[in-house]
Amino acid sequence: RRPRTATSPPPATLTVTPIGGYRVTLSVEAHEPIELAADRRRLRVELRDARNRRVTCVQAGRPRAEARARSLAAGERWSEWLDLRELCWGRALGALPDAREVVFHFDAGRGRGAWVVRTPTASFRALAPVTSAWRPSANPAGVADGAVRISLLAADALRSGRPVLRVRVTGASSEVVRAFVRPDSVSFRVTTPSGGHLDCALPRFQGRALPDFFARLSSRRAIAYALDGVALCGPFEEPGIYEVTPVLTLRERGEAWRLEGVTGTFVGAPAPLRIRSVTYVEQPVGER
Repeated sequence: RRPRTATSPPPATLTVTPIGGYRVTLSVEAHEPIELAADRRRLRVELRDARNRRVTCVQAGRPRAEARARSLAAGERWSEWLDLRELCWGRALGALPDAREVVFHFDAGRGRGAWVVRTPTASFRALAPVTSAWRPSANPAGVADGAVRISLLAADALRSGRPVLRVRVTGASSEVVRAFVRPDSVSFRVTTPSGGHLDCALPRFQGRALPDFFARLSSRRAIAYALDGVALCGPFEEPGIYEVTPVLTLRERGEAWRLEGVTGTFVGAPAPLRIRSVTYVEQPVGER
């Protein structure tokens, strides 16, 4: 016999605690013996962006509760950490840095008979929401000063896929400058979801810096590249959010051609790379 859907308060409490950057700890504590859908993808986030528009972050295609069912005794707690950018993407990703009126929900979504908590006599579709003044502890670093700038778009891919790293190189002002820019001029500093570090780059160009290859750059004139992330960095086996910082290294001034090409190293703002997995990967608190 299935438990009836209850209208009374659920016998468990949701807690969301900021732990730095875009990361939070998601916890559910039982007040009596329960069965819990122990799945961080049940979290739904509602916020207001800088223009006071409502934005919702939710996992697409949330799985059945039974797939992650776990029994908790009274007083027992289930916790995992979560980078909110795993849920917030597209327009919602842009709204996160200035988020306000943030409300965290842990619910079952749509579907007949869906639940997040149940007892032998009742089932519950949602826990009481948590309202927070959460904001990321630090906004992404700004673009450094220099004659040339490099930027990177957010990227998304499955763990078995090949993420595309899209970079754009421009001048810093309306004044046109010359620069010898090639795909191998770009490298990346990568921080993995678990805190590891990677340095990714193509083999350096060994040919001559011919004058035709010196691009004209300004704030309105740009060079863009779409680079294969796996070719540069190897497979992204760990699902989650990678912080990818683009670096542009310009070495050729073009003296032989009487050019004054820009040289130096230019670092752009970090951008997220989201690697999704078709299977659930636990993120226990303390292991990040």
